[in-house]
Parts: sequence; C-alpha cells; structure tokens
Amino acid sequence: MKKMILAALAVITLLASCSKENENATIGQGVKATLNVSVNAPVLNRAAGTSLPTDAVGNFCVFITDNRNEIAWSAYSSAGSDLTGSDAVTVTTNAQNVYVVANAGDLTASITTLAQLNAYLTDLNGTGSQAAAANRWATGHSAALSFTQVGNDFKATTNITLTFIAARITVTVDNQMTGYGDPGSLTLDNIAVLNARGESHLFGTSLIPATYSPGKKFYTGFDEPSPGDFAPNWPVIADYTVATSLLSDPLTNMATDTYYYYVFENDATTAAHLPTIVTLLGTDDDGSPLSWPVHLAPYEQWTTGSGSVSSIERGKSYNINIKLTSDATNGGGGTWPPTEPVISSTVEITVSLTDWVPVTLAKEF
Repeated sequence: MKKMILAALAVITLLASCSKENENATIGQGVKATLNVSVNAPVLNRAAGTSLPTDAVGNFCVFITDNRNEIAWSAYSSAGSDLTGSDAVTVTTNAQNVYVVANAGDLTASITTLAQLNAYLTDLNGTGSQAAAANRWATGHSAALSFTQVGNDFKATTNITLTFIAARITVTVDNQMTGYGDPGSLTLDNIAVLNARGESHLFGTSLIPATYSPGKKFYTGFDEPSPGDFAPNWPVIADYTVATSLLSDPLTNMATDTYYYYVFENDATTAAHLPTIVTLLGTDDDGSPLSWPVHLAPYEQWTTGSGSVSSIERGKSYNINIKLTSDATNGGGGTWPPTEPVISSTVEITVSLTDWVPVTLAKEF
C-alpha cells in the first residue's frame, strides 16, 4: 500500500434569501439558505520516479449542524465535484458548523447525529481501505458560521482544511555493509510494519483515547513464527490480522526504491503496549532470522540532541532511512526478535517527521 499525505481545501459559501420587505432586517433564525461547497486538492510533492498515485478527492460528504449542535443537513458529492448552483445544499440560517468527510463514500444515510460522526471508525483493511488513492480518507470542519447581509441575501463564508486520518510511513534502505553478497553473507529480504493500529475515529482527539483501548485492532506485515515467540510484546491472536499486502514489501532496488505504508494513531509508551514498529528483515547465512527494528515510540533511543517520535499521529509523515554499515558476514548488526527494542548496534537510523515544517530526528544504535 503506497500513498502520500494530503491536505485539501474546502471552501464553503452560504447564501440566504429573504423577501424585499425584510431586506434591511437583522439576521433571523431559520431563514432559508443555500450552501455551496467546493473542494480543491493541491499539487503534492512526491519522490521522483516512484509509482505513487496522485492523491485526489474522489467524493465527499458534507454534514451541517444547527443551533442545537446536531446534524440537520447533509449532502454527498459522488464525483468529488462542487456542490454549487443547482446542486447546492438547502439549509437555513440556523446552520452552525460544517463537517466534510472525503473519500469515504456516501455516509449520509448511516450518520445522522454528531455523536455518530465523532464515533465513526475507519478500518485500515476494510471499507474505506487506505490502499487506493480513491479511498484515502480525509476530514475537516469549520469554525462557527457567521452571516452577513448582502443585498437581499444573507451570506457566510468559511474555509476548511482537510487532513488525512492516516499517518504515512516511508522507508528507504541504504545498504553499505561490507561483504554483502560474499560467501557467508546474510541476505536482506523485506520490510514489514508491525502493530499498525487498524482503526481510527473520524473526528475527535489526534490520538485514540484510552477509553477506546479495549476495542483496539492491529494489522501486521508478518505473523509470529510460533505462537508466543514475541510475547509479551505482541497482540493476542484475536486482536490482530496479518496483512502482508498492506504492510510488507520484498526489497527490490535498495538504491532507488521507497516503500510506503499507512497506519492509524498509536500512542504506545512501552514495548509491551504494542507500539508501531518498522523493521528491516533478513536471514543470516545459517538460516536464522535477523531484524533491524525501529520502534515509533517515545522510549526509542534517538541520537543525543535530536528530537523524538512520541507517538503515531494522523496527518503526519514518518520518513525513515535505515543505513547499514557493518559486516554482512557477521550478522550485520541485526537482532531478533523485532518486538524487542535494540540498545546498541552498528545500524544508523534517521527519521524526519514532516508536518509541513520538517523536524529532523536521528537515532544511532
């Protein structure tokens, strides 16, 4: 599953008509109005030469709350086209806030209250999968609407920034090991993401609240070799799904390729709390497994003087480079299992956490 992070702009304009007699009246409650919605996706930066598809708003739902703070109006654009003119949403001046959910299909029949909207879950590998560009979910909502009188109409305008609810992880591998490919050398096989949170709320806090923990669901790029091998830092069998098509890739051209993964929020603070882990996997010459894991959690041993990854948050990009400089005929600094944090090694890990303003992070094992 390969994708890039998105920010989109939804421009909301409300026009409320009134009679000639009320032309100079103050703004009344419940006056008939129309809501014009435009959604525009910006040009995105992406690595040259990748096959990453362009992100776009393929469809979106609009939910409008009234002065009771409940959803009173909703509309759906199946093609992601503007809801303007004859397609504008009919509302009244009681309209208070506007919520937009992009690329999730038509939710207007199933979501009729603000509580339902806030509690609605997306599933990493189910309906609304993040795997295809057309299904990369994004959300945003407006500040309170304010009307002004323009001629015979009442008008309010607000801007909404849409943010993907997933976090993006990109991985590159810089193999500078001596002796790689020689007799007795290890082999580098693939990259996998472990303990990827599989579900997320559409709205609400940036991290899944503690009250949601009993329902947590994980996806992983590979299974335990035998049950209990990774205990206690592995979810029980009922809590995770192996999803190699989403979270695992064979290494191909390490000199040029970038590997992309999409996960939901994870605020684990210890290895036993099941943090999201990105690991390079290999096999030693004697057939034993090797891993070079990066735990995306606050306990990870980042380089002195750099920042740190405190959690996986929606709308952020975690760009990881794994540089290997040791002897490929002597284990290459790999360890096992990947669910255990590594204290020391000859592997260099650099991470840049991007939220429009880059923050450079580094870790040396």
